Amino acid sequence: MPPVLTLALVLLLAQDGLPPVPPRMPVDEELTAFACKFESALGGESCTYEARSAPGDARDNSRLAAQAGLAQCARVAAGRVALRKDCERAVAERSLAPACALTLRLTDANGNLTPDAAGCIDSLREVLWRAFFAAAYDKAFDDPMLNRTTTPPAFGPPTPPPTKALPASSERPHKT
Repeated sequence: MPPVLTLALVLLLAQDGLPPVPPRMPVDEELTAFACKFESALGGESCTYEARSAPGDARDNSRLAAQAGLAQCARVAAGRVALRKDCERAVAERSLAPACALTLRLTDANGNLTPDAAGCIDSLREVLWRAFFAAAYDKAFDDPMLNRTTTPPAFGPPTPPPTKALPASSERPHKT
C-alpha cells in the first residue's frame, strides 16, 4: 500500500475511531448431534465428548463400560462363539482397569460421554478391533469361494523352507 494511502487511512481511523466491540455471545450449553455415546464411540464413529464431568462411582463406570463392550463383542465376533467369549473376557478385564473404573463419571444422565471417558473408550476399542480383525481373518479362510484346503498359518515367525543337503566334498563338481 502506498504511504499516502496508509496515512489517509490512519487519519480517518483517528477521526472516527474503531467500531465498538460487539457484546459477548452467550455460551451455548446444549449438546450437539456429534455428542458421543458408548455405542457410537466404540463403533468407530466420529463424535465429541461433550457431557460435563462430575464426581461418579467407579463401580457404575465399570458396569456401564462392560455392558457397552459386551454388546459390541457380539457384533464384531461375527457369529464366532469362541471369539465372542474371548472378547467378552477381555472387555470385562478392561472395564475393571483404572482407565474405566474412574471416580469421575463417564456419562451424563442421557448416556453422553464425558471427556474423562476417552481413555476407557480407547482401551475397549483396542479389544474390539482385535476381535474384529480375528473374525475377518477367520472368515477369509472359511470362504468356500477361495477353495482353500489349508488352515490359517500359526502366529509366530515364518519357518524357513527346507534346504537340500550339500553333497560331500568328494562328490562336489570341480571347476576346471
